[in-house]
Amino acid sequence: MKSQPKKAQQKKAQRMSLLEKACEKSARLDPSVSVTSEEPKTQSDKLPVSGGSKRYASLDALRGLTIALMILVNNPGSWSHVYGPLRHAPWHGCTLTDLVFPFFLFIVGSAMYFSFSRSDFQFDRAVGLRIAKRTILIFGIGLLLHALSSYTFSSDFRIMGVLQRIALAYAAAALIVLFARQRWIVLSVSAILLLSYWGVLVLFGGESPYALESNAVRLVD
Repeated sequence: MKSQPKKAQQKKAQRMSLLEKACEKSARLDPSVSVTSEEPKTQSDKLPVSGGSKRYASLDALRGLTIALMILVNNPGSWSHVYGPLRHAPWHGCTLTDLVFPFFLFIVGSAMYFSFSRSDFQFDRAVGLRIAKRTILIFGIGLLLHALSSYTFSSDFRIMGVLQRIALAYAAAALIVLFARQRWIVLSVSAILLLSYWGVLVLFGGESPYALESNAVRLVD
């Protein structure tokens, strides 16, 4: 009874030896045939990439979590009893809900790098059309969703919304990324934008330029 496992191991070793000899013979006839039997080291090596495109799991995960958070804060159950972090801060301060929009902008900026790397960050007619198309599409979807929710196009119809702002931020950031190729230019443009925003608040905000009801952004939008 003890010799049966030993015989089975010997037969298995003989089969493996015959298989290796067959592989070596095939390799001599066709150099493209590999004799090694190692498995691919990563999962990406096992799965073919179609069309040269690749999904980044971390970015998709953050996008999904942000959408889930957005749905949660827009549908908390009962508006009479809402968990504090699921409400926007009245004005000063920051809650988890206030991070939904910045998260979306971060996702757009991160995806922009992978998108423009395909064209080596060079601006041409095709890239410009793609930016314009995406900007108009996102802006239009925002207008359409607002119209469907309010059922009106009256004079008090609000043009700007979350998607509309994402569209404009994407267009501006895309042009900066493609034309400001040096790091100091990007930093300079960012500083100019921040200082300009501060200047608009101070010059056009009235007596209390940083208050909720009298800041320049509230007066325009």
